[in-house]
Amino acid sequence: MFTFLFYKTSLRISSLLFISLLMTTSVVAQPYSVGHTSTTFIDASRNNREIPVEIYYPANENGDDVPVASSCFPVISFGHGFVMMSGAYQNIWEVIVPEGYVMAFVDSETGFNVSHGDYGLDLAFVLEELVGLNTTSGVLFEDKICGKHAVVGHSMGGGASVLAAENSNNINGYIGLAPAETSPSAIGAASSVAIPSLIFSGTADGVTPPADHHVPIHIGLGSDCKTIVNITGGAHCYYANEDLLCDIGEGAASMGISISRAEQQAIMNDYLIPWLAYLNDAEDFNVIQSQLSTDERITFESNCFVTNIFEASEIKCSIFPNPTTDILTIDGVSDKLIGGNYHVFDMLGKEVLRGRIEGNIFSINLQALNKGLYHLVLNGERRTVVKM
Repeated sequence: MFTFLFYKTSLRISSLLFISLLMTTSVVAQPYSVGHTSTTFIDASRNNREIPVEIYYPANENGDDVPVASSCFPVISFGHGFVMMSGAYQNIWEVIVPEGYVMAFVDSETGFNVSHGDYGLDLAFVLEELVGLNTTSGVLFEDKICGKHAVVGHSMGGGASVLAAENSNNINGYIGLAPAETSPSAIGAASSVAIPSLIFSGTADGVTPPADHHVPIHIGLGSDCKTIVNITGGAHCYYANEDLLCDIGEGAASMGISISRAEQQAIMNDYLIPWLAYLNDAEDFNVIQSQLSTDERITFESNCFVTNIFEASEIKCSIFPNPTTDILTIDGVSDKLIGGNYHVFDMLGKEVLRGRIEGNIFSINLQALNKGLYHLVLNGERRTVVKM
């Protein structure tokens, strides 16, 4: 028996070729406490440029310079918005760090006369330095850095994060919170960024209007897995806590904000946490797809092409496109399953379709089904393999 979880959607979304295994049990760790340290990194290649950084990390107790918790963790290099600083993003580190991430908030380029290019280099340099500390004897982060690392940024920092990702081999994922076009152009650099990417866009954002900033960055990204989440009635500054200058600019530029700061941050967190988990364990993408397809607070576009072939013993099978609107194709079916039946169940366990497995490749017409999540079960005589 093969069991798949697939999505039927009427939204405009490219084929997501993705299957995760129910055979692997996820273990949810207890949330960590938050340790903190301040440092200044020196980039010798740029005339000993000083880059101040506030680092928050998983620990067994809250406090400054306390030991890192007994494990190793991915690094997130975070870029602030224009004339903002790390303190505005306490809402983010208080949620993300306890999940098991080292977050480095880069507090360079905080004034009015900024260099986007330098800031992008700063974000990449800080991440590279932290990764290097894993093998540096006697430092706080010795043997504490592992996994896939990401660059995240808000507004100016979101655009500069694209520039950072263009220039670092250690950056494995990108998240933009209302990312702004920069000089040099983040839109132009996006095509060189071929890593999993997630962008948040508030529909009421008048500071960086989505059509001029977030959307072209999303479209331009060279990633095979990229998603943009459009928060209905969402603002520009609400990804952060209250910030005087950002909020003044928002008040003058944005119209039609229809949700609170707390509501927008809750939506952001609902996707930040599973997306970061997915970056380090592809099986977690099902969580994101389930939310995207049913969340009435947002609209979205996702273009993801993730390997979907699972092999167990001598059995191989793949399913596509997923999500789908009408026709689902199953390819590579084992000879042992031919002549058996397929069954489609809704999420309540009710069988909604059934048919015969006629060959190694066959298709199922799903036009009669409503949008939602479904299980596909292939019954054979001898072998049981579970997929989701």
